Amino acid sequence: PHKNKTMSDEPQDLNTLLTRLRKASVEHDDPRTPMDVPARAWTAPVDGPADELQATLIAGVGRSGGLTPYLVVDDKGFVVLGYQNLLGRAPDPEGQAFLLERLRLRTPRTELLGEMVLSAEARQHDPGAWLKRLPYRFLHLALHLPLLRTERLVRAVLRRIEQRLARSANRTAFGIAWRLARAQDAHSRQLHSQLTNIKAAQADLEREQAGQREAQAGLNAEQAGLREAQATLNQEQAGLRKTQAGLNDEQAGLRQAQADLKAAQAVLNKRLTDQFVSLQLATVQRLALAPEDRAAVADFFAAFETHFRGPVTELRDQLERDYLGRLIGLREVLGDAPCLDLGCGRGVWLELLRDHGFVAQGVDLNARAIAEAQDQGLNAQFNDALQWLRGLPDDSALAITAFHLMEHLPFSVRLALVAECARVLRPGGLLILETPNPENIWVGTHTFYHDPTHSQPLTPDSLEFLVNYHGLATVEVARLHPYPESARLPEIDAVTSRLNNMTCAGQDFVVIAQKPR
Repeated sequence: PHKNKTMSDEPQDLNTLLTRLRKASVEHDDPRTPMDVPARAWTAPVDGPADELQATLIAGVGRSGGLTPYLVVDDKGFVVLGYQNLLGRAPDPEGQAFLLERLRLRTPRTELLGEMVLSAEARQHDPGAWLKRLPYRFLHLALHLPLLRTERLVRAVLRRIEQRLARSANRTAFGIAWRLARAQDAHSRQLHSQLTNIKAAQADLEREQAGQREAQAGLNAEQAGLREAQATLNQEQAGLRKTQAGLNDEQAGLRQAQADLKAAQAVLNKRLTDQFVSLQLATVQRLALAPEDRAAVADFFAAFETHFRGPVTELRDQLERDYLGRLIGLREVLGDAPCLDLGCGRGVWLELLRDHGFVAQGVDLNARAIAEAQDQGLNAQFNDALQWLRGLPDDSALAITAFHLMEHLPFSVRLALVAECARVLRPGGLLILETPNPENIWVGTHTFYHDPTHSQPLTPDSLEFLVNYHGLATVEVARLHPYPESARLPEIDAVTSRLNNMTCAGQDFVVIAQKPR
């Protein structure tokens, strides 16, 4: 009690306690107890003051007498302390495991100490400690005397005594020092664990930073490569732009050269056509120099047209049925403008147009037919159609018609004539070209040659290509004026049906084309 009071009165400073414990250890030094006896076998080696405290406590426990050290320490420390004090060595793994299992089964520590004191190894280690062994011999007899059967009772009493002694020992200076040592050890373990975690985290952070530096270096290298690639690409693009500029200049030069060539070709074609037409006109004039001869030809063709094309009333009805409605609708869309008829003959179509309010103009080389048309008050001129068209302004005509004219013209004149029609037509205007249909066998092999001035039969495909070639869009290609039903064979099979199509189909065809708006 006096010591406990003294300890409680003094300041509980850990450094002061350590100093006192070191001094007591030196004063009570016992060479029989090794200095490396662990007071707590579980204590992990740490750096700092905890090592000094542990060494001081081991020395104090090794030099203390009685049961107090064996009751204060835990089970593992009890085993280590018993081996060191009683057997002079560290516990072997098998012996340590055996004793720990006994303690787990609530075997009193005094019983285990008695077994160790009475063992042959303990007697060999300390032969003169027979007084120490004497109490344990009586304890051994009480536990193992067969007749008395006191084993359980003795163990119960020992456990009760050990509990009281342990509580008393924990209040002594040694117990307080031991608890302080355990608290310090736990704190040291916690600090060591924290330090270990901090070091591990720092190592992880360093590795992560190293990885980030490597990644950043790789990214920098990649960015440098991208910059180099971009610079190369910019150079290539600059070169391509220069090349493209050169190509554009060359293309512009080529387009200009093509335009110049086209203009030159147009001028040449016009000159050649004019020369050819002039030559044809001169040839006609040489062949019919006498006025009476020209009159005879005109009279012949006037009679020829009446004979083969029928009366004027029938021709007028046919033209009205085939084309008049289309021109009326065109005028409603585009407004009024002149309608031109090439090869107008007696003026049947001009008269029909005039009667429906159109401004109609015609041209023909048949003086007899022109005189007849003029007698009816129609605007008809004796002139070559190509020469007449060339004197008209661009985009001035609502429609241009040519009924059975194209087959009379040589190809060069026909080509130039369609080109002039495309120029003179206003945007949206119509070109109507009607000619004999050689798809009909009778027309292609027979009736086409009734007229001695016919040049050659024209197919629907070739005439359509001609107008498309000059920029006009096809509106319709139609077969007109078939033979009457009485001319057809009875259709008893596919052969007669096909023969009827070849012989009785449209005697004429028309190509209707429009100038793009």
